[in-house]
Order: sequence, then C-alpha cells, then structure tokens
Amino acid sequence: FSQLLDECKIHIFSFLVESEDILTGPWTVCKAWHALCRSPVLWSTVPTFRPDRTINRHAFRHLGLKNQGTEGLCYKVLHRRSGRLFAMKKARVYPNGEGVPYYMLRELAFLQGLRHPHIATVERISLVSNNLYLFFPYMEKSLFDLINPNNDANGGFPLPPPLIKRFLYQILQG
Repeated sequence: FSQLLDECKIHIFSFLVESEDILTGPWTVCKAWHALCRSPVLWSTVPTFRPDRTINRHAFRHLGLKNQGTEGLCYKVLHRRSGRLFAMKKARVYPNGEGVPYYMLRELAFLQGLRHPHIATVERISLVSNNLYLFFPYMEKSLFDLINPNNDANGGFPLPPPLIKRFLYQILQG
C-alpha cells in the first residue's frame, strides 16, 4: 500500500468517496487516507450538485456554524474541489406547499442580478424538497460583527465617525 503512487491511491479512493454504505466515511480509515481526503485532486471528479439538483453533501466540508438568524442557519463550508470557503445559508422554507416567502424571493432575484464590489454575490441557489440553500463567498466578519463584536443583547458600541463615513459611502455606492 505504501508503495502505491498517490495518483493510484486517489483513483482507487475516488470510488469510495460517494459511497453511502460507509457510515463514518472512508477518511477515518487511517492518517494516510485522512490526508488524502483533504486533497482537492481526489474531489475533482465529485460533482457539487446531484442530477436532481440537490446538494452533494460530500462535496463540502462543514467547518462550523457561522450565524443563526430568523430566516435560517448560516454555516462556514469548504468546497473540497476548489478549496474555496463559502457561507452556506440554509434558509427556512414554509411547509405545506407555502414554499419560499415572497420577500425572500424578491431579495434573491435582486441579489442574483447585482454585481458590486461592496455587496456579496449569491454564488449558487438550490431549492429542492423544501430545502433552500444559498451560497455566498465567505466573509470573516459582517457589518453586524463589527458593530456588535461580543454579540451583546443590548446592542454593540458606537462606531467611530470615520468608520461610519466609510461604511455609509460603500452602502450608498452599492
């Protein structure tokens, strides 16, 4: 096993990546497999989305919960193939055929057509079986994080006027 070339290991291992039969995942076999699992080469053949347009959960590595809001949960995820970090928002969809709230549809339609350096773009949207996933480029801090860094229930602290001026300029440009 140790004499096999990495390319051969990757080729063999690529058949196991999509296997649903392995309960804990093939990356738990040993340290060598674990290191191999982090290689983007291994994941180059794994599709991000399945043919039915659902998200292939194996294509992303969850790095933790980023934020929780009224409309859903936001996770920090790593796209294994590209190595890019994303903020994956799992938005709340109403059951019983009500679907996505109208105000969210309006906001998503607006964001999809918008291209501006000060506004995060929606990279991908997936709505399948009452699950709505939105992918944004990952930002370490949001405006809320800057205003309220300690997540204080009473609010944050006032920003210095030069910073307010800079944020307001960027918002108005957007």
